[in-house]
Amino acid sequence: MTVKTRVLAIFSTLVFILIVLFSTVFAYFESVNLKREYEQLSRQTANGLAFMPALSTAITTRDNTEVQAIIDRVRLQANNPLVTVINREGFNVLTEEVVPSSQSLQSTLLFGSYITEHISFQKVEGIQTIAPVYSQTNDAEELVGAVVVQYPQTAINETLEERIWRNVGVGLFGLALSAVGAMIVSKSIQRDTFGYEPAVVASLYQERETLLKAVKEGIVAVDEEGELTLLNPAAEGILAKQELDQTAIQQLGLIEALKTGHSLWDEVRKVNGKVLVVNCRPIGEKGAVTGAIASFRDYSDMRQVKETLEQLQRQSDSLRAQTHEFKNKLYVLMGLLQLGKGEEALAFIIDETNIQHAQTSPLFEKIEDTGVQALILGKMAAAAEKHVHLAVEETSRLFPIPDIPVSDLSIILGNVLDNAIEAAAVAKEKKVLFFASDAGEEFVFDIYDSGFGAKDLVGVDWFEEGISTKGEGRGYGLSNVQKTLRKWNGFIEIKDTGDGTVVSVYIPKWQGGK
Repeated sequence: MTVKTRVLAIFSTLVFILIVLFSTVFAYFESVNLKREYEQLSRQTANGLAFMPALSTAITTRDNTEVQAIIDRVRLQANNPLVTVINREGFNVLTEEVVPSSQSLQSTLLFGSYITEHISFQKVEGIQTIAPVYSQTNDAEELVGAVVVQYPQTAINETLEERIWRNVGVGLFGLALSAVGAMIVSKSIQRDTFGYEPAVVASLYQERETLLKAVKEGIVAVDEEGELTLLNPAAEGILAKQELDQTAIQQLGLIEALKTGHSLWDEVRKVNGKVLVVNCRPIGEKGAVTGAIASFRDYSDMRQVKETLEQLQRQSDSLRAQTHEFKNKLYVLMGLLQLGKGEEALAFIIDETNIQHAQTSPLFEKIEDTGVQALILGKMAAAAEKHVHLAVEETSRLFPIPDIPVSDLSIILGNVLDNAIEAAAVAKEKKVLFFASDAGEEFVFDIYDSGFGAKDLVGVDWFEEGISTKGEGRGYGLSNVQKTLRKWNGFIEIKDTGDGTVVSVYIPKWQGGK
């Protein structure tokens, strides 16, 4: 059912019920008032006729020529009642017929009583007034007859029906007006809902609420006064509601969008000390700006995703470099065999096997987590390209880590190993040692590099975004490491050993408080 039909049906039903109720009440009170009105009219008519000298003369002389005309004029003025003039013998003066006797008539003819009553006589119902007629004789009055004025119930009902129908006509006119009003209201509602039916609007509202809760981007909207009207859960997670003051709203570009009507796309802004990527556009109808809406996401989260992808890319490149290196060694081996240098080829194979065994034996024997194995293998190849020796400590022991995904381990260990390799690459002794242990209640990872150490950088906040000694565009690796460790309730320590640097990472095995 459309909104127009629904509103029209509701308005029409209510107005119809009111009309019926009002008409019923009106008919009841009108019937009571009409009876009183006709009772009074019958008394006035009967008394008026009774005091006419012509009527008493007609009774005494039995000459009804003049009185008939008088009665006709009175009837026209008094809603056409039935008028009967009776002498004391009970004859109708106008028709010379005997009038049926009744107790009320006898009381009037004998005692001169004035009587108004409701009658039901010979299947005729109505209101009747009997008034005595006196004749003036010298100084005395003589009772000579009576005049009877009757209003049949049918005549009263006709008057009542006429008044009720007049009232019903007014009600029907009101019903028509209500229908017009209902159509105007329904059009106004449809205009406000852009032509959508209420069921569709409710469905769209539910979809909107679900969408706002589902998206991971923060969404904030303001009205034309700049007051906050919308804040989804993701926005509360990135920026707490109490932080969304007018300054934050302005930093998000919402006020600018309200004033200029221009949009912002993927613009990096600092809001309350947090770096966000903001999209903002005005809300308007027919050229008028009625509000603004902004979506934003944490730039560090994007940076973390980027770092993860870069780590995977570096691992892929390292494996590709290893493949290339092995291919070159196969070419050497093939050349030796073609030259008939079998002993040299066998010696080459033995040497390469010993080197590979020395490099990878601790890795596969001590490290059983496949994700960490793959990461270390990739970093070994990357380190070899920079002439850095990356080795796994013989005392390491690490079983598979089921709870922490490889992507998080790649961010944590990959960034630390990259820093260690870069530090060792510029040192005289190019060495990086990796230690891992799952003894006790924590996973422990120690990465040692033979670089210049951290003694000259005391007081530097290593984990703040953008802080780096390697130039602009760097300084996000350790920041991402710390954020990922916080997710797993872990922490990181950096120590200067005098001949290098040791970075220690601790991650609790049980994540009940995560």
